[in-house]
Amino acid sequence: MRKYLYFILAMGLRLVVAGQDLAVDGLFCEYRANPLGMDEMHPRLSWSLSSPKPDQYQSAYRVLIATSTESLARGKGDWWDSGKVTDSENINIVPVGSPLEPFTRYYWKVMVWDQHGRTKGWSQAGWFETGMLVAANWKGKWIGDGKPAPAKDEDFYKDDPAPVFRREFVVSKKIRSARLYICGLGYNEPSMNGEKVGNAVLDPAWTDYRHTVFYSVYDLGKMLHTGSNTLDVLLGNGWYNPLPLRFWGRINFREALSIGRPKVLANLRIVYMDGSVETVATDESWRVAESGILRNNVFLGERIDARVKLDFSKAAVAVDAPGGRLVAAMMPPIRSKRKFDVLAVTEPGPGVYVVDIGQNFAGWIGMKVRGRAGQEVHFRYGEILQPNGHVNGLTTVAGQIKEQWHVNGGPGAPPTAYQEDSYICRGDGQDVFQPHFTFHGFRYVEITGLDGRPARDDLWGVGLNTDVDAVGTFTCSDTLLNGIQEMVRNTFLSNLFSVQSDCPGREKQGYGGDIVATADAFMYNYDMSCFYPKTLGDFADAVRPNGGMTECAPYNGIADEGFGGGTGPIGWQLAFPFLQRELYTFYGNKRVLEEQYQRTVGLVELLRGKAKEGLIDWGIGDHEAVNPKHVPVTSGAFYYGHVKLLAELAGLLGRVDDERRWSGLADSIGVVFNMRYRQGDSGLYDTAANQTTQVFPLWWGLAKDPSRSFAELERLIDVDAHGHLSTGIFGTKMLFDVLRRWDRNDLAYRIVSQREFPGYAYMRDHGATTLIESWALTDQNSWNHPMFGSVSEWFYRGLAGINPAEDAYGMNKLLLRMRPVGGLTHVGATLSTVRGAVSSEWERQAGVLRWTVVIPPNVRAEVDVPAGVNDAVVLDGRVLDKGSWKEGFFRVAVVSGRHRFVVTSRIAAAAE
Repeated sequence: MRKYLYFILAMGLRLVVAGQDLAVDGLFCEYRANPLGMDEMHPRLSWSLSSPKPDQYQSAYRVLIATSTESLARGKGDWWDSGKVTDSENINIVPVGSPLEPFTRYYWKVMVWDQHGRTKGWSQAGWFETGMLVAANWKGKWIGDGKPAPAKDEDFYKDDPAPVFRREFVVSKKIRSARLYICGLGYNEPSMNGEKVGNAVLDPAWTDYRHTVFYSVYDLGKMLHTGSNTLDVLLGNGWYNPLPLRFWGRINFREALSIGRPKVLANLRIVYMDGSVETVATDESWRVAESGILRNNVFLGERIDARVKLDFSKAAVAVDAPGGRLVAAMMPPIRSKRKFDVLAVTEPGPGVYVVDIGQNFAGWIGMKVRGRAGQEVHFRYGEILQPNGHVNGLTTVAGQIKEQWHVNGGPGAPPTAYQEDSYICRGDGQDVFQPHFTFHGFRYVEITGLDGRPARDDLWGVGLNTDVDAVGTFTCSDTLLNGIQEMVRNTFLSNLFSVQSDCPGREKQGYGGDIVATADAFMYNYDMSCFYPKTLGDFADAVRPNGGMTECAPYNGIADEGFGGGTGPIGWQLAFPFLQRELYTFYGNKRVLEEQYQRTVGLVELLRGKAKEGLIDWGIGDHEAVNPKHVPVTSGAFYYGHVKLLAELAGLLGRVDDERRWSGLADSIGVVFNMRYRQGDSGLYDTAANQTTQVFPLWWGLAKDPSRSFAELERLIDVDAHGHLSTGIFGTKMLFDVLRRWDRNDLAYRIVSQREFPGYAYMRDHGATTLIESWALTDQNSWNHPMFGSVSEWFYRGLAGINPAEDAYGMNKLLLRMRPVGGLTHVGATLSTVRGAVSSEWERQAGVLRWTVVIPPNVRAEVDVPAGVNDAVVLDGRVLDKGSWKEGFFRVAVVSGRHRFVVTSRIAAAAE
């Protein structure tokens, strides 16, 4: 069960036990439940709370941390005893015990007191386990197969079998514990005694290996046995040994990424019952063989020869380390979480079989192959079909390397860089094809080389993604909106592969602009508490010498319309301060603000130095907008946004002088912006006013007269665009936000429900099961692109009404504000936050609106109930005073617990 959903289940069970008080339901260390292997010297502890009673608050807590379960059971914190601390905070508590020891499991529990000084006693115990902590604790050496890199680019495309490293060892005593600490670049797949270790795939996470290298920790205690044991490690190229493909005919990732031949560092640390320790570490005593994976690349796929038998006659070679700091991975690994049945198998041509999975996704195809020894089966992947029923792979071609476009991928590259795999059969009746070190974005697979049509039961799809917990649910009475929400979630999962990617086929890169557009929507649907700090680390590792941020992180050489030195465009660089602010709001992560503050200052100083006459007027603009882009307006607003965010971050860190300084700069930018782009008193911005140029000043708070500017935006939507949106990736997020803030959910609903071009329903009605890169449906754009996924944020915030307050810290303050629209009769949403589960559910029938909200303990909320001033509004059986009404809402402050609002409204009745 997902970690925050523990809270929901526990809360539901407790509701049936009358009279129970505030209880601790979940323990988390560094946002994870019971993390195995971590290198944080000052870990942060949090706990979630529940109670069947309303208005429950923690008034004090006591934490015990012990090095044994026995000590903890006796109530002795031999590592740390906080004593009773009078404090209501229940997230990110930092113990101040003695320095942590490596390879050690610490057990902990907490006792909390409610506002009346009552306690239910100790929580159940949790634990966290340290890893290496410092580099000096690693034993052995990095090893490789000793092969040099090819001398010519074209030679990279020849067979180069993935190496397998092996070490045999003997266990002669009873084992207390066994941990495998391993980093194999680019990807590694360890196995013990022929059984795969763990369930991670495509591991470790992609980073700039010159700066940061993640290692993984596995519990092998049950996989070892007395006597001889064998540890194997299979290595793939991953992002460490990419091909010299020229993306768009010009960018070779090998020139920007940290690269090298596959290599591995591993320590198997065995602790015996007698207290002795043995470490099996990688060194020249290990043997190496060539596997049957003849080629492997994250873009072009794999070629596997199942006939290959391993020959370990060669010794491994000691090699140089990749250079970065080795640190235990805290972000969840990529795992296989979804299996798809095949919808159909067709034969559009003789011997050509097209497999339809029925869903666009990212991952693998699996197949029981019925073939002869030496028979080669070929797989080509795509998201859409050609009119003749064959697979159209053009939407996922790597780097747009297309023969028809005359885009050349460089020496040795295929004319068109399709996603492809091939499998050479062993022919013993046991052939099963499934890749190891690649991943594809696809719905359809074209298979050739078979003797006959494959059976549907012999095929399956394997969905892969970074294993983030699902924390949000949304449903409503409109099946179209539910379908769009499903499209968004499928798209999001398809683009979580240790970076938040733009697409799982063509580029697979972590673009900052896409992150700005969708990070909030991701956090409403999935637990990104460990994912996004890693993203910030990627940008921090990629910071340029001039202080600027890159367009993508890890840095890959892409730098469009930036500021020189490899910097990205201004809207894409915004991901760095923007993510910090949202991590504070959603998860109370103040540490990332402290760690990245000086880099954020450096970024703003670069922008300030590049500004001309007080503004920045170049960049990419509102990417993929339908309306003409006016880059100066959007770039000027982005400049203001950078500085405004820095001022907010300084304020959150208590840097009063800095906050004053950056706020002053933001104000001056705002003055210049309005002088240059405001069209007198018309309310319009720019001479070519459109949805984007209106929504940017409104969203950032730049509009001099927001009422008039919003009226112009309404006019543009109603008249110029006939109820459609015409915005790009940034403007779309901002448009839904602005309409929500101004209580025009009706316009937002009209836009989302549009079945004509452009829009979400238009995508869905034309066969899309995930979001498309462009509002125009072409066979040149990706059909699995998350950047328009901000609509899901509006579902939670606008329709369900779940919003953090502007000054929220880890969702400790909420604003629940919604307005029913259109023909919707029901909306329900839940969000499991770091503090507990929030829910909002409303229905309306026969002129009556019933709205139920649930607020977790330790959280306060303001609820804006939509109603006319003369409507009858009842809260938990009590009629609300009309004095709380303002501009269409009754505002009510509520405490934790379940609250039910009933509105009997003439307006609601008229809307039915």
